Amino acid sequence: MPDALTIYRHRSHDPAFGALTSQQGMMVREITHAELWPSEPRDLMYTDHPPMWFADGHFSFSSDQKRLLFQDKLGRRVEIELASGSIQHQN
Repeated sequence: MPDALTIYRHRSHDPAFGALTSQQGMMVREITHAELWPSEPRDLMYTDHPPMWFADGHFSFSSDQKRLLFQDKLGRRVEIELASGSIQHQN
């Protein structure tokens, strides 16, 4: 299954590499849909494009800006630690 979310961390620019480029991030982690919602049945529908799992959901950041918070349209919540990509499911 394709990744649902990829987290990147800003990498400080080293002048020794020359001018800034558009590739200034370091990948922290790729997260699959199954990791976000492990109890959700899979293979219910086949399409020719990735599912829009985030549709009608709400993204925000924690007050300290260290976690990405997401609540889906069913009210399920997940917190993703941006530094490590670790996932915590909230009830």
